[in-house]
Amino acid sequence: MEVPSPGSYSVPQSATIDGYALTSPPPSDRYYIADIAGSYSPYAARPIVPSATKNLLTFTPFTRTNINTCILVYDDSRFLRSALSYVWGVSDKVYVLIGELPWNGESRDLSGTFSIVSEFVRDMTGYDKGDGKVRGSKVTVVSEDWGSETEQRQYCNELVKMKPGAKGGERVLIVDGDEFYDEGELKRILNTVETQAVESYTLLTDKISQMHVNAYGPHVGGHYSVHSSLYTPNFLRGTMKTYFGDLYSVVDPLPPLKVLFMVDPYACTFISHREIDCHEKAVVTGAVDGGEEVGWEVDMALGMLVDASFGYCHHLSYARTIRELGNKLRSFEHSGEILTDWTDSVFMKWREDNTLRDLHPTSPAAYKSTKRTPYADLPAELRDHVFDKCHCADCKDGAKFVGDDWDARAMICGAEEEDDSFSPGVIEGVWDDFVHPSNSPPPPTFTAKLPITTDGMEVEIEGTSTESRHGVIRKLMTTVISEEIKTEHLSYLDPAEWLEDQYDPCEGRMKIVVVIVCEGEHDHSTLPIFKPIASTLASGLRSLLRTKSPSTFQPSDVHVATCVDLRFCRIKSPAFVVLLGAHHLARYKDGNDVVASVASDFPKRDRTAIYNFEEAKMQNDWDVGGGMWDIVNHYNHIWDYSHSNHLHLLASSSNHDKFHHVPLLYSLPTSPLLPLPPSTKERPTDVIFYGRLNNYRSSIIASLRAANVTVRHLNAGIEGVWGDELTRAIDSSRIVLSLRYFGESTEGEWKFTRFFEPLLRGVLVVAEECGTSAEREVWGDAIVFTNRSSIVREIKYYLENAEERQDRARRGREMLLEREYKDALEYPVQKMGIRRCGAQWKF
Repeated sequence: MEVPSPGSYSVPQSATIDGYALTSPPPSDRYYIADIAGSYSPYAARPIVPSATKNLLTFTPFTRTNINTCILVYDDSRFLRSALSYVWGVSDKVYVLIGELPWNGESRDLSGTFSIVSEFVRDMTGYDKGDGKVRGSKVTVVSEDWGSETEQRQYCNELVKMKPGAKGGERVLIVDGDEFYDEGELKRILNTVETQAVESYTLLTDKISQMHVNAYGPHVGGHYSVHSSLYTPNFLRGTMKTYFGDLYSVVDPLPPLKVLFMVDPYACTFISHREIDCHEKAVVTGAVDGGEEVGWEVDMALGMLVDASFGYCHHLSYARTIRELGNKLRSFEHSGEILTDWTDSVFMKWREDNTLRDLHPTSPAAYKSTKRTPYADLPAELRDHVFDKCHCADCKDGAKFVGDDWDARAMICGAEEEDDSFSPGVIEGVWDDFVHPSNSPPPPTFTAKLPITTDGMEVEIEGTSTESRHGVIRKLMTTVISEEIKTEHLSYLDPAEWLEDQYDPCEGRMKIVVVIVCEGEHDHSTLPIFKPIASTLASGLRSLLRTKSPSTFQPSDVHVATCVDLRFCRIKSPAFVVLLGAHHLARYKDGNDVVASVASDFPKRDRTAIYNFEEAKMQNDWDVGGGMWDIVNHYNHIWDYSHSNHLHLLASSSNHDKFHHVPLLYSLPTSPLLPLPPSTKERPTDVIFYGRLNNYRSSIIASLRAANVTVRHLNAGIEGVWGDELTRAIDSSRIVLSLRYFGESTEGEWKFTRFFEPLLRGVLVVAEECGTSAEREVWGDAIVFTNRSSIVREIKYYLENAEERQDRARRGREMLLEREYKDALEYPVQKMGIRRCGAQWKF
């Protein structure tokens, strides 16, 4: 198949087949287009641009852009499921284009690639009739033997334009199987670009009653009176954070190449690998204020360079096992460009000495060096992948890795220095089995017509696919500056009435904002988890302030707010802040790769308490020197609800004055609780468990079910169960089960956030032993603490002894109501005031 040209491309008619299972490669039909929904619709040919110049068209603004993700993959599928997971939430349609053959070298088995896509769609749609056929209209899989990467990418552009119901608002998100974005950052980028375009159009149409576009061919010169942000930009480029060797080493400084990650398929054509050409100019004409028709020349080739403070493309370019890197270097289109002996003299030596410099396989200076990056900086889907692979509580012989081999463990989890399997002899032996790219055949030559934008002529260029086309590809860009982003998109968290009330926080009028920090727009779990905690905390703070300052206190002096993305939140008033979701702070970096809250000092260090509810000892970002310690060192008040965490932090720092153990306790809510079910009512469910599953937890739940205990996992669905729905589920159960996440060796992992609601609702909690001995002693009469080997026995005992179960649950509720949150808050809140205001502080 030749590279398509404007106005000449079409997809042939295809047969009607119902629900291809995708468990193995499809038939070798050159034009196989498989819609997993089961319907194969013939696509009508449609031109890329008007075939004639000077063609008058009506211009229609698009207030809603459809995002169509194109994932190109062969057998490089290690992270494919994770890539599908993050694009699922931002995409209207996902196309997975699987090449039947590699660009170079021998073909390899693709059954694993097809199975991953099939299983992912089955899991996300939950729709399987039992016949082995997966259906999900959001995903289309195409398998074909494309002639080049350029052809494959343009093919996806054409699929998008020819899909049923396609309109000019379609955009193509370009993702390879080793490219990741933080889903929340990606949503913000796309929303901002779309908003800017719509706002610009609105400003213009205030003056124009009628508008047309006169499209014509290449043209030089002219005056641009209308900026191209009238349109959604024709393409987006961004900054790459490139990984080398493993998931914890990034190229430093960042590579200068700006990755193309979104295009308008109607305006832009792929002409060489990932490079594009976009159509040049158009004339916008219209009647201004009903008067004479006037015209403006508009540059339609303009794109946008997204500032790094908005987010990165995390490119796992050379973060591969030896086998995977060998396969890549032998088969990808750039195989003939690799420097002689690069694999041995650079990549393998870097594995022994991470200080090695000039690492790029074709232009050494492009990768100057590498630096270590923490686990917390990985996008959420990659962090999930790492955690699932590297925290194997059930692995035998002390292993920490699920599946694969030592090389995969090194790449995903980080190599262990004492592991003898990393000796040079072993590495060289494995390496020799797989790669020496200097033996690969040269890339094929090609002849292509490329538009030359400098003089409007077309010329024929011959050569290999490795030639640079930068002289003939027009790539005009505007830049989204970080300062402009922050100015235009700031969200203020304090209520409006606070801004009108000129108060001095050091004169006893203490106002507090309880801020829930989420991990971006894609984060659907932080808010429902912390919302009841924030409500209880706010109630406790109000009770404390009412007690200490009865003459000045107002209920509105404590305000609860949610910050979706910390980089874009601010508080104008001089209020104190208690921040929940503290474990997300290390995820937010500015354009200089500095923790955003530290760089901006938001929220203010001298009047903010960082309140942690996550296990610290088993989280990489809590390691001394990690991102959370930048925050711990910056802020003056670090609260932790876990006694075990508190002791760990004290042992890791010399500045003990800033750390406070602030347990989660009860405070009378401002809004009424759901009424408790009658004590005589029979609860239909034996056991419920809510929380994320991993191998460790799954094995325990499986053992209970094998013992004929009904266990309902509330978070088995995509969205989870929260709020009143969770409360009703707890009310329907006899026992709530609490399990550790990090395995049997993590006794200090305190789970009181999971205990709180069942205790309040009068339901018995059976918990795997957690916390410190002091915490278990306090709550031992209310909660059944047990070890893993006894969980089945304990649960069966309390299911069979209803009266004893109900007595213990009743005692748990009484103990919770006896302990007031305000008493635990008094000392740390006083410390905040004294530290901020000095001797004049009066509560």
